[in-house]
Amino acid sequence: MWICFIIGGLVIAMGIVLLTGRGAFLVAGYNTASKAEKAKYDEKKLCRNVGKIVLPAGVLTIALGVVIAIGMQEARVEVTDTNVKIGGMYGLTVEFSEITDIQLIESSMKTIGTGVRTNGIGGIGEVNKGYFRTTHYGDAMLFVMVNSSPTIRIVRDERDVFISFSDSEATRALYEELMAKRT
Repeated sequence: MWICFIIGGLVIAMGIVLLTGRGAFLVAGYNTASKAEKAKYDEKKLCRNVGKIVLPAGVLTIALGVVIAIGMQEARVEVTDTNVKIGGMYGLTVEFSEITDIQLIESSMKTIGTGVRTNGIGGIGEVNKGYFRTTHYGDAMLFVMVNSSPTIRIVRDERDVFISFSDSEATRALYEELMAKRT
C-alpha cells in the first residue's frame, strides 16, 4: 500500500516537471535519440503531452493505494435484532432468518484453509475479504484476519460467512452477541 503512495508521488512529480515543458530526459526514446532526431520534435510540446499522460497515472496509482488501504481494514460488524451488517469493502447484510448455524471455530482461517480467492482482497498482509472458494467449506465470504483465531462461521444456504478480528476477544464477544440475538 505504501509503495503505491511513494511511486504515485514520484510519478506525479515527474508529470508536473513534464507539464512545465522541461524534463525531456524523462521521455523514453527521446532521451536517447540523436541530436538530428531530436531536432524533428518540439521538445516543450512533447514534454507537455507526455506530462498529460504521466500525471493522471500518478493520481491513479495513489488512488489504488487508497483502495488497498480501505480494503485492508478489519470488517465493521453491527448486530441488530434482525440481522448482521458487515460494513466496508465487500460488505453485506445477513438476516438472522437466513442463518442455519453459527459456529466458533478455534482455528485461524489460515489453518481452516482460505482456498482460492474468486473475487476479493487477499494475499497482501493479513486481511482476506470477499468471495473465496475455501478448502473445506466451498464457496464462502471471508471477512477475516487470516492468522487470527478463533473464527466465526455463519452457516446459511447461499454461502457461509467467516469473520475474525485481530483481537481474539473481540471475535469471541461478537460470537456471544450473535448467539444471544439469534435465540
